[in-house]
Amino acid sequence: MRRIVDIVAILTLLAGGLGLGYWMLQARSEEDHVARTAANLQRLDREVQVRAGMTGGPATRKGYPRTIDPEWFGDDPPRNALLSAGLAGERPWLEIAREDQADLSDPPARIALTSQDAAFWYNPALGIVRARVSSNVSDKRALEIYNRVNGTSLSSIHRLVPVVDEAPAVEASAPAHP
Repeated sequence: MRRIVDIVAILTLLAGGLGLGYWMLQARSEEDHVARTAANLQRLDREVQVRAGMTGGPATRKGYPRTIDPEWFGDDPPRNALLSAGLAGERPWLEIAREDQADLSDPPARIALTSQDAAFWYNPALGIVRARVSSNVSDKRALEIYNRVNGTSLSSIHRLVPVVDEAPAVEASAPAHP
């Protein structure tokens, strides 16, 4: 009986040690992905700034390129290590902000929920590039990662949209019958 208790204790310690090791490996892997994505985002941002200083090519009123061409980076375009390639093997690399988003510093969708969501978002009106984060973590953790990678200090990972009262205005009117 004593040997069985010893074996169970050893197996329990071994399982705990393996679990702790796996957790530490996962944490280190996440930190590596965050650091690589932040570095790649800086590459994108630097290239936008360089291209903004160059003449020629389509540009916005403020001089930023209207798009970012992956060929600017040769055979090694910046990648978002926080996201998988997607179900079909490729997720869109970059989403260009629409005209109605020209005043936004961050994309409306900051979390990539599907493989159709682009890895990066670019607002050519402001020359801002942002990296999206994975949906495989809690909202709190996603916000922490988003802020670290993008150098922001948002208070919510979700875009807060003002609520508009859509109830029709009711005008006071005189009674129909005297």
